[in-house]
Amino acid sequence: MTGQQKCQSIIPYCSTKVKDFLENLRSYRDNNFDLLIKDIHDYYDVQLADSRYKEKDLIKFVKDRQTRSSHLVNGKHIPETFSELPTGY
Repeated sequence: MTGQQKCQSIIPYCSTKVKDFLENLRSYRDNNFDLLIKDIHDYYDVQLADSRYKEKDLIKFVKDRQTRSSHLVNGKHIPETFSELPTGY
């Protein structure tokens, strides 16, 4: 497979925004697949993306905490359902 074929083969798997970005990289225009992969890793740092929280994660966390705190009395959890009761009750 040529460098051009390799570069073009990833485009169908990308969103329009990412596709436009990739097609503007010199490595893509030069059909340099190895450099394109390096550019992708540089611009889309996968390890950083995995470790960084997204806005939706924060919103979910806050909503979960609000729900949990509404079931506290004097700092103790009040079970919402029978299945939450500890055994021995």
